Amino acid sequence: MIQEKIHVGGLNFDKPKPTINKKKGIKLGDICRAKSEMFSGWLRCEVVKLYQNAAMVKIIACRNPQDDVVQHELDDVAVVRIRDLTVLKEVS
Repeated sequence: MIQEKIHVGGLNFDKPKPTINKKKGIKLGDICRAKSEMFSGWLRCEVVKLYQNAAMVKIIACRNPQDDVVQHELDDVAVVRIRDLTVLKEVS
C-alpha cells in the first residue's frame, strides 16, 4: 500500500492508515453480511482489519450448516472482498 508522506517542521512522517473504507463506508467493528468463494452461503461477520480491496473478518455465523466445517477449519477468520460486504443496520 502506498502511504503519503507528511512534512512538518523539517520532519517527515507517514500519514496514518485510514480505519474507514471510503468506497462503502465500512469501518472496523462493523457487523456485515459477506459472500466468499470458500462458503456456499452468506456469512454474518465482524470487520477486524481493512486492506485496500479486502477485509479480514471474524465469522459470527454461517447461513448453511455445511459451511460450519469450513468455518471451524479457518478458526472463524476469513478474508473477503470489500465489494462482497454489506453492512447490516442496527435494529434497536
